[in-house]
Amino acid sequence: MAKRRIMETGVWNVASVFPGGLLRGADGYVHNLQVRLLHALTTYQRAMTEPVQPHLPEAIDEE
Repeated sequence: MAKRRIMETGVWNVASVFPGGLLRGADGYVHNLQVRLLHALTTYQRAMTEPVQPHLPEAIDEE
């Protein structure tokens, strides 16, 4: 898994840093869009599976 991830990161890096790599439709642009969508999906899935912890104000001691 680690070797594959390193290879994918290398491909992303090369595609992104070459001149024109981030122009709309270029390989770097597409790779960055895929990464952003993957991160958004994992954030969404995590938010949907973890219980919500409501923020409640501290109780006021009324002595």
